[in-house]
Formats: sequence, C-alpha cells, structure tokens
Amino acid sequence: LLNKAREEYEQQGYTVMTEHQNRFYLRGRVATLSGIPDLIAVKGNDGVVIDAKSGKVQPWDPIQVQIYMWAVPQALRQYKGMIFSGLLYYPDARTPIQRPRHCECRVSTVPPPRRVHRDGVLVNGQRRY
Repeated sequence: LLNKAREEYEQQGYTVMTEHQNRFYLRGRVATLSGIPDLIAVKGNDGVVIDAKSGKVQPWDPIQVQIYMWAVPQALRQYKGMIFSGLLYYPDARTPIQRPRHCECRVSTVPPPRRVHRDGVLVNGQRRY
C-alpha cells in the first residue's frame, strides 16, 4: 500500500520521502512530540503528508495526519514555512485531510510536576501532606 501511494505521487512529479526519512522530534519545555509520517510528498511549495492505513477506518486517523501537518514544518528544517495538505490512503479509498480552521498547537504548556518527597510533596521548600 505504501509503495502504491509513493508511486502515484512520484508519477505526478513529487519527490517522496518515506517513513524513517520523515522522523521528527519537536521538543517543548516539558514534553517532546515525535512521529514518523508514512510519506511526505513535495513538488515546489506543494507538500502533502500521506498516511497509509491498511486496517479499518478509525476516528483518530485524521487527527494523526493533522498533527503531522502542523509539526513537520516546525520540526524538519527542509519543510520550514510550508503549509501541508494531508491524505489518508486506505486500500479502497483516499480521504483528503484539511487543516483545522483554528489550530493553536503547543507541544506542552503544562508546568513541570512538583518535586515529590517520600514524606509528601515539596512546595516552595515546605512539605505538604
């Protein structure tokens, strides 16, 4: 399935990078978002994140692609500034994925957890039980 998708895009003139060529790590203050998009196809300024799915359709499939669409240009220098479209590639269907109308994504804005002492939680140098 992955090879079929790759061939389709290469025949249309896209340069296609596969799986581990697309690995990314996007480090935040307290968390790291990482992923491996199946395919990234680029032709000029036109970029497509493609995720091939051999199983049944799952409700979270589009969300995974949207996360990749957002994260790839931030995490991989060669795609900086590009706006990606997305595609779910099933054996019997192709589902285009649109960017959300409003997307404010942060890797993590949650403050680090409080230090825990064996006898309680340490808050501003004082133990709380």
